[in-house]
Amino acid sequence: MKLTTYNPIADLDCFFNPDNFLTQQFPFSGSTAQPQEPRVNIRDEGDEFLIEASVAGYDNDEIQLEVKENTLTLAGDKKETKETNKNGYHMREFSCAKFKRHFNLGEEVEQDNISAKVEKGILTVHLPKKEKVQPKKIPITLN
Repeated sequence: MKLTTYNPIADLDCFFNPDNFLTQQFPFSGSTAQPQEPRVNIRDEGDEFLIEASVAGYDNDEIQLEVKENTLTLAGDKKETKETNKNGYHMREFSCAKFKRHFNLGEEVEQDNISAKVEKGILTVHLPKKEKVQPKKIPITLN
């Protein structure tokens, strides 16, 4: 399975590279920030693979799981608006968060029986393995 991890240190390059310092926006300004991908654990349990992804803060309808051409795609799209009227001040904020992760399933995963559930902010995806085909013995008879 192909894994991609986010490296927040890479965004600090603009602080230390004199060529980029004045021409690039700072990574924390919002426009150049990288999407935060959920951390995952992948385990081989013998008869199945398990993927556990941290999706805390996302509702079930904000998470999509799709299998296409031996690739499992985990995606999330969260939009939130917060509005307050307090002491004569009016404030309206919104935020968006998106992520997308791809996992190569290979040939040994039984794609028709993949299941998933979310519990306490952890998405658990069960990827059952196909049964290994055993060679069939053919009896030989003598005439």
